[in-house]
Amino acid sequence: MAHAYSVQAVDRLLRNLTRTNALFGGKVVILGGDFHQTLPVVCQATRSGIVGACLKSSTLWPHFQVLQLVQNMRAGMEEQAFAAWLLELGNGQLPQSEDGLIELPMGCLEQGDLINAVFERTLWGEESLSGCAILSLKNAKSLVVNEAILALLSGITRLFCLECG
Repeated sequence: MAHAYSVQAVDRLLRNLTRTNALFGGKVVILGGDFHQTLPVVCQATRSGIVGACLKSSTLWPHFQVLQLVQNMRAGMEEQAFAAWLLELGNGQLPQSEDGLIELPMGCLEQGDLINAVFERTLWGEESLSGCAILSLKNAKSLVVNEAILALLSGITRLFCLECG
């Protein structure tokens, strides 16, 4: 999600370019995105600081007309139940435990070896691995996954470190 300041900067830029005080210089601006997905990144901010940086917290927000998609176009006919569950998750409508945890459907859980399920076909050449990334909430977890993947590869492992000089 865009930081509110970036959208406000576009508003000021268009006002300056068109020499008018109308919102966005009187131009039609269309923004697309999914507010369920990501919050803006604000270094060392508190939760309230991050929420305050959201476009929905901006003074511009009341001037937007929000159009909502009501059908998941990526989900096939056999995935409609999952698409409905995903929408409920994004809208905060799923039941939570006392700890605030949400139970995942069994179809969302990898029953076997996750690394082999994800990387099984790509572990055979440098070219295919060059387009891969390990995404994790914590650096420590991504390092564990990286080590497990490196153990599956043949050849000499080389470590390149930016800080090693």
